[in-house]
Amino acid sequence: MIKLRTDAEAITLFGQALIGSKQYARAAAALEKASVAPDATPVTFYLLGVAQSRAANFPKAIVALETAAKKNPNDVNVYRELGYAYEVTKQFAKASAAYQKGSSLAPDDADFKESIERVKPFVKQ
Repeated sequence: MIKLRTDAEAITLFGQALIGSKQYARAAAALEKASVAPDATPVTFYLLGVAQSRAANFPKAIVALETAAKKNPNDVNVYRELGYAYEVTKQFAKASAAYQKGSSLAPDDADFKESIERVKPFVKQ
């Protein structure tokens, strides 16, 4: 498909398929290309963050996920993934803030409550 269509939407779908097949480095490379296109969507940045996170490139994951959060501040999945990336990189205050934002968007989500409690002891008061 990406040989016929090279727009951000097509590349994003290709990247999503690569994530589904656990080809995270390839997905990240494809989604990096899509993210610089003028028609890149918040989903492109979210998926780029997921791919980078699964490839253990957390600094790049954080940049992509922060962009996704700016472009679509009501996407609960962005905050779940962003909180995780912050947590893994020991940025506990930021992880807590991301999890709390996610919890405010999805107040019945037990995972957010658990994540907030998990990082709480590491957040400096």
